[in-house]
Amino acid sequence: ARVHARFPRSSVGKVIPFTWAEMATQNDEPVNSDDIKLGVDIASDGGDEFVIAKADGFKCSIVHRSSGKQNANAVDVAQVILQEIDKAQDEHTKRGNTNKVRVKIDTIGVGWGVVSLLQKWEQEGKHKGKIVPINVAERAKDEGKFRNVRAELWWSGRTLMQPLEGKQSVSLDIDRQTLTQLAGPTF
Repeated sequence: ARVHARFPRSSVGKVIPFTWAEMATQNDEPVNSDDIKLGVDIASDGGDEFVIAKADGFKCSIVHRSSGKQNANAVDVAQVILQEIDKAQDEHTKRGNTNKVRVKIDTIGVGWGVVSLLQKWEQEGKHKGKIVPINVAERAKDEGKFRNVRAELWWSGRTLMQPLEGKQSVSLDIDRQTLTQLAGPTF
């Protein structure tokens, strides 16, 4: 690597090897489903990002990313999520799908207030999504294998992305920064 500037494309111990994630960005034939799901990682006005990911079947993309002062107000953050719920629910309606859009939201830290607000709006009928709070610090379902929910979720992502017979069931429509972040965690 130092002499010829040929850097390894993957390293040992990565939960999701970079080559698998990169391969998923080139997958044009994901396994389809009528359901759309949203995943939300909430950040306040610090340096972290507030991100909304959309899984349309097994085709995954980032539909919102922001950081800084625009994330300072929990109500504003909840309204951004509400807009994405409405878009996804409209797509369900066009497909004739009567299932609610499931929205999994990181509830740790600033996320708990946004989750509470969205659950309240769900009860009041302001949206037709199903809010699912996720606390990644909780015990894993398989405690013998995983330390916490975070580790279990990352391993599930690895399983989804692992190529079988040269094919993957997942397709990623993401930028280079997100691709690098996916390939970051180690085990």
